[in-house]
Amino acid sequence: QEYQEFIKGRPNIDAFEAELKKYMSIEQEIAKIAPVHNIGCLSMETQSLKYSLKAEAAAWKAQYAKNLHSQGREDLYSFMEYIRETTMKLNRKMEDLEDVRYIMTVLSELRSKEAEIDSVMSPIEDMYSLLLRYEVQVPKEETDMLSDMFYAWKKLRKLQSDVSEKLNRYQAKFKKELVKEVKLFVADAVSFRNDWETNGPITPGLDPMEAHDRLEKFQGYFLLRKQKWDKYVAGEILFGLPVTQYPELEKTEKEIGMLDRLYSLYVEVIKTLDSYSEYLWVSVIENIEKMISQTNEFNTRCKKLPKALK
Repeated sequence: QEYQEFIKGRPNIDAFEAELKKYMSIEQEIAKIAPVHNIGCLSMETQSLKYSLKAEAAAWKAQYAKNLHSQGREDLYSFMEYIRETTMKLNRKMEDLEDVRYIMTVLSELRSKEAEIDSVMSPIEDMYSLLLRYEVQVPKEETDMLSDMFYAWKKLRKLQSDVSEKLNRYQAKFKKELVKEVKLFVADAVSFRNDWETNGPITPGLDPMEAHDRLEKFQGYFLLRKQKWDKYVAGEILFGLPVTQYPELEKTEKEIGMLDRLYSLYVEVIKTLDSYSEYLWVSVIENIEKMISQTNEFNTRCKKLPKALK
């Protein structure tokens, strides 16, 4: 119970050391007990009791050491995994704007992490030093990893510096490409809007199912442009450029959203009503409540449509 309360309190390294010292001191006190204790005419042999008490104290010490080792190992592996993952991210090739944005984000996260790195590595080192001081066996793999920990961090800092310099050289190139691509995309947005008005689902006189099919096709076209739109906006923010507006795409996006609500409801109604024709007359009675519920739901959804769709 004492141990469980100790662990629940989320102990730090000083608390662990205090407990280890306590049981080490108990072991030393037990060792000082005389092997024979004379009381008057009685002579008591204490050796077996000393063995039992020493074993109990050692077991308690081992339990605290085990928990400290587990915490140290978890922190060590977690930190080294962070080093590995961050190194892999920074080694990503810079081939387009998305790569630049990604690496700049990683560098920013790494810079914000620098201030707390010492407060992560030092406790790990202290925990393992404490384990060695109290003669706790630590696997060689962990001692090797511990030895490499500071070097790995230093190596990552060097990579950070190299990538930052490389990024500075590449920025002008990618900024120039971004400006060029945005100009082309502005023209593409106007062209797409014209195509939408001429051949899209809003063309007057279309059969509803034909309009639905066109809507699905143009949704795919728009999704591709939406991805570019988001990328270019992120790039302009990244390089501190004015964010380009695309009123044609904004208007089309809004219309796609509204028409999707309308035609999704339309197709669902058609499919549901068509399914009713598959019922035999003898099964209509047992399904009538379900049919009424569905049609009432459709009616409610129709009433909730925006005024323009109605």
